[in-house]
Amino acid sequence: MQTFKYSRAVDCLNKSTGGDPIESYSIFKSRGERKIARYLESRGMAYQYEYPLAVVDRGQTRIWYPDFRLPEYGVIIEYFGMNGDPGYHDQMIHKMKVYRDADIEGIYLLESTLRGPWQAMVQDRIKQVLTGRLDRFHGLSSEAGGVEERIYSS
Repeated sequence: MQTFKYSRAVDCLNKSTGGDPIESYSIFKSRGERKIARYLESRGMAYQYEYPLAVVDRGQTRIWYPDFRLPEYGVIIEYFGMNGDPGYHDQMIHKMKVYRDADIEGIYLLESTLRGPWQAMVQDRIKQVLTGRLDRFHGLSSEAGGVEERIYSS
């Protein structure tokens, strides 16, 4: 499985088409996914496209392929581009619940989301995830009776 950062992704793209390398990169299934990839690459954020994740869905272990996995942050991004279809909406809600039950941190984007300030929302969500982890770490550290003090003060 390949992790992309901007410089490496450009190297592996088909340069013969000219123009925007992300636009010409045919692995993405939609314009929305290409837009997200372009943003991640512009920020220098490593991502894995459709990286396999094991989840438990309705009592069965299944392999799902979220649109983007951000390995440096432990977050996935799912793009739900088929707005307005009730069946698709139900699948979207189910998918988010399964990820939440598996403690997989997710950022969920709709087609309509990509018309607003979604980049700031992605950054804010990553910050929330990392802050929450840091808060939990500090809570565990203080509950451990100052273990970190013993480690660093010896």
